[in-house]
Amino acid sequence: MLVSIMIAGFLLLCFLGIPIAVVMGTLGYIWVFWTGGESTLIVRRLYYGLDSFVLLAVPLFILAATMMNNFDMSRRLVDFSTTIVGRFKGGLAHVTIFVSMIFAGISGSSQADTAGVGGILIPAMKKAGYSDEVSTGVTVAASTIGVIIPPSIPMVVIGSVVSISVAGMFLGGIIPGILIGLAQMVTVVLMSRRFNFPLGKKYSFREFLVRGWQAFPALVIPIIVIGGIVTGVFTATEAGDICVVYAVIIAFFTKQMNLKKLWDTFKEVGLMSSIPLLICGFGIALSWILAYENVPAQINNAILSLTTNATAVLVLISIIVLIAGCFMDGIAIIMLVCPILMPLVESLKIDPIHFGVVVTIGCAIGLITPPVGLCLFVASSITGIAIEKIFRGCIPFLIAEMIIFYIVIFYPSLVTWLPSLFGT
Repeated sequence: MLVSIMIAGFLLLCFLGIPIAVVMGTLGYIWVFWTGGESTLIVRRLYYGLDSFVLLAVPLFILAATMMNNFDMSRRLVDFSTTIVGRFKGGLAHVTIFVSMIFAGISGSSQADTAGVGGILIPAMKKAGYSDEVSTGVTVAASTIGVIIPPSIPMVVIGSVVSISVAGMFLGGIIPGILIGLAQMVTVVLMSRRFNFPLGKKYSFREFLVRGWQAFPALVIPIIVIGGIVTGVFTATEAGDICVVYAVIIAFFTKQMNLKKLWDTFKEVGLMSSIPLLICGFGIALSWILAYENVPAQINNAILSLTTNATAVLVLISIIVLIAGCFMDGIAIIMLVCPILMPLVESLKIDPIHFGVVVTIGCAIGLITPPVGLCLFVASSITGIAIEKIFRGCIPFLIAEMIIFYIVIFYPSLVTWLPSLFGT
């Protein structure tokens, strides 16, 4: 009875547009007052949930990505990517996808990717003759790669919540992320024939070397992060520390930063980090309540009554995540879905890294599906273009991403091969 009331209350509050962190906290306190529990329970669970060394990586990667955007490193990556793929038909669209794949290895945040890459390339594409739909659609769709190719904030959260190897998920996300990027570039090729996208400019080998040297400080960050984590030199959280220190040093040496800009960046990141961390805190408290009420066992038994096939269960999980992604932030989905479904994943011998990457890709797709597609809102705030128009431009790339998503579900080795190779 109480659980049914909580579910109904959750849906009602979400429908009314209440922030998801407030919804989770409200439901937690409703449970406390209904059951006569201690009034400090939610606060204590929130504190215990956030008192995590792994979760410290979240604000650190957000800070590193924001520094890249604020200190001109994003533009250097764009200029370098243009020399590689910008010469083809639809060159700027290819550049958008390619630079998003590189930026994904730095930021761990799709919203940061949308803001950084979109702020540079959307005006450039519009100036070159691309429509509003295409210029914003390809940018927003490509930005979803930001949480799939490591480092990835959702993967860090999953690792914190259900104790899946973060290093393993980081490695597991590399091949799916690259495949999604390639699929979106194939989509550009097909669209360029129909819409006659402009032919990009050719660059000389000397220009390639010059721009590559200018972008080199940013290009080595993914190598440092992945190499250090895989070899066991440092953890994901320590990798975030190193990214931040490295970004500060590079920004000072390139004279892109002063103390005022640094302080403004810290304030911006403080506000940006508060949202996912608040969701994590209240989500952990709510997950504890659901476990106390034996909800995971009930849901898992219901799923097992439908099928005991591991692949079919992953398909069901993907559908749940995709539907939830239309209405909720990815971090909130992780906080609710992963603790509930992890016992089912373990009982069916599903590889936990495969499960974590599948949930991450599903959450990434949710970033561009209305009505609550966060990357759609970021692109709209940058360009002033209506969200409906941006989403129409996303559809061809979304279809490509969905195809790769289900290929990854049906062929787990695409995720598990690299982690097994490095023994993570």
